[in-house]
Amino acid sequence: MTSRKCDEYGLFAAVKAGLHTFSMMAGRTGRTTRMIERIKDGDILICSTSDERRDIERRLREAGKDKVKIVVQDPTKRFDNPALRTNGEVHFDHWWVEQRIADALKVTEADLVHIRAAIQREYRLEDSRAPEVGRGISLYLRSEDWEREAAYPFK
Repeated sequence: MTSRKCDEYGLFAAVKAGLHTFSMMAGRTGRTTRMIERIKDGDILICSTSDERRDIERRLREAGKDKVKIVVQDPTKRFDNPALRTNGEVHFDHWWVEQRIADALKVTEADLVHIRAAIQREYRLEDSRAPEVGRGISLYLRSEDWEREAAYPFK
């Protein structure tokens, strides 16, 4: 089942197109340079790849900022690093943020597909409960199945 069937309004396509357009238009506008200027020693910066980390480390060294903690974190994974603490600021590389948003969109899209499938699975035709009106069909929710599905942790 495609997301189009779950999003008959085209919202996912519009948001994806907007994110893509923003990403393409914002290239070479100085986002990383401005971030480097704002970062202070003692801050933490989160980026998505080792290559980005090396580039940012080089830029920070050139700017004389050598006490910045750079963390490589997959933007598609839950961030869970309880040992990571700072009294300074926390900065996110723009690529990390864009990837995080794109992934959130994919997860939301998948959730709609799952919700639709779960609901359709929960209803079934029960001839014994069908009303005696013409060719009436009764669809009802089996509560024990719904409770099991309701426990599904949307990821």
